[in-house]
Amino acid sequence: MFWVLAIVAAISWLVFRQVDDWGRDLTTNVAITSEASELLQPLRLNIPTAETLRRLRSVVGELPRWTWQSEKSGEDGVAQVMLTRSTALWRFTDDITVWIDPLDEGRATRVRAKSQSRIGRGDLGQNPRNLIELLQAMQRYTDAKGVRQ
Repeated sequence: MFWVLAIVAAISWLVFRQVDDWGRDLTTNVAITSEASELLQPLRLNIPTAETLRRLRSVVGELPRWTWQSEKSGEDGVAQVMLTRSTALWRFTDDITVWIDPLDEGRATRVRAKSQSRIGRGDLGQNPRNLIELLQAMQRYTDAKGVRQ
């Protein structure tokens, strides 16, 4: 009986420490980057779209539980990439859309993203964490390549 209570307490503690905003995280299952957001800012890179796509593919290949689903480019030059990420414990799948916008006549890009849970009304903060994980990995990879924002 003690072990069951200990396991339940450990799982509860893990869930509790993951939630940043109980009001948002229990009622919202989507997160989107925005210039107005303090936490989820789009990423600006001084590299062209094709190079940004190549680096995104490398980053996604290295992140655990992330999968590249598809990619397409619009007439306006904006690349759209569909990704999925599964959660560690319950293996829930979240859908991530990444838009790579060309800037400065194609010499730079802006990386915007949206993460949405497939099920449930709340995400316990997982969707913002998905975007932070992806954008931070892109920034680290880019910094390692010597490209400044």
